[in-house]
Amino acid sequence: MAVYFDHRIEAPDNSADPSHLTWHSTLPILAVASSSPASGGCVDLYLQQGEYVESCHVERPHQAAVLRWHPLKPVLALGWENGENLLAVNNSRTVLILCEHVMSAHFSQQVAAVQLTPTQLSVTHFTTGTTLPLQCDMHIKGVCVSKGTVKQLLTFSKAEGNPVLLNVCQSYLVVGTDTAHIRVYDLSRRDAKAHCSAKNLADHITMLGALRSVKCNANGSQVSILISQEDVSVVTLFCTQEHGLLLQDCFSKPSGLQALLALNVPYYYFSCKPGEGHPGTTEASLPSDQSESTSGAPAASPQMVSRRPLRDFVGLEKCEKGTRDAMLNFSFYLTVGDMDEAFKAIKLIKR
Repeated sequence: MAVYFDHRIEAPDNSADPSHLTWHSTLPILAVASSSPASGGCVDLYLQQGEYVESCHVERPHQAAVLRWHPLKPVLALGWENGENLLAVNNSRTVLILCEHVMSAHFSQQVAAVQLTPTQLSVTHFTTGTTLPLQCDMHIKGVCVSKGTVKQLLTFSKAEGNPVLLNVCQSYLVVGTDTAHIRVYDLSRRDAKAHCSAKNLADHITMLGALRSVKCNANGSQVSILISQEDVSVVTLFCTQEHGLLLQDCFSKPSGLQALLALNVPYYYFSCKPGEGHPGTTEASLPSDQSESTSGAPAASPQMVSRRPLRDFVGLEKCEKGTRDAMLNFSFYLTVGDMDEAFKAIKLIKR
């Protein structure tokens, strides 16, 4: 049998010695696993003419043991010698690396915690017979139930409901409950102190739905909330000791955006759905010209974060700090109905 060499694969300079390779059965894609005693292992993809697909590079501190393609789809299963399994999914827009993760659980002193999703736990207290969900802002890698000394108990009335969402920023804690109540605490002292009275959002937003996320800023003066109705809504509140929580703005979360990451005046920051951001442009996946996406990302990287100006800062996004503070004061006094102070603040606003 004669053997002919058609194309030579030019591997990256930092690649190790090839150990496994396999063609897709129906698509012109070649997977190559390499290993090195010093750096571990990696997997790379090449097209039919030997072109290296840089965005598909996967590295691990262990050597690859198994490569298996899906018989029809561009999905590659990767097995590593330490037992870790991955799925590499290639589509027309991007490559996704899916990592197998064993859900964690732990029981101690009549309390059980079970992981439901990469970021959610279900905590059951068998002594009281209560079960509560716990949502985290990061991926959970392990669960351990332990008990320490109770320094302070923050109580909620039956009407206020059970705390289900927490967020700490600097020395302020914001709590959202399953009955759509919001509380803000000042943590700068020895004991947590209520920064303002509790607010029932159902009194201010029709057909409210459920709270999905609560975030506060660094000085405890503003709170942003995501709520689930038929559409997800973004809610912004002023937080004061004198007036409590005051509704500043509420709008439906634009399509193409996933979650509210932060509020940093004059912008909201959102995560984008993969492939729907537009790097290098002034607009992200929003229906109006009030939205901007962060720029400067490499062309090969999908835009994953977008920002949108607060309602009162449209057209003032690049203003100086004095103007920004004056507009924030104007918006606040307008919200509380103090027209004299609002008029004083607006005189300081410079475009």
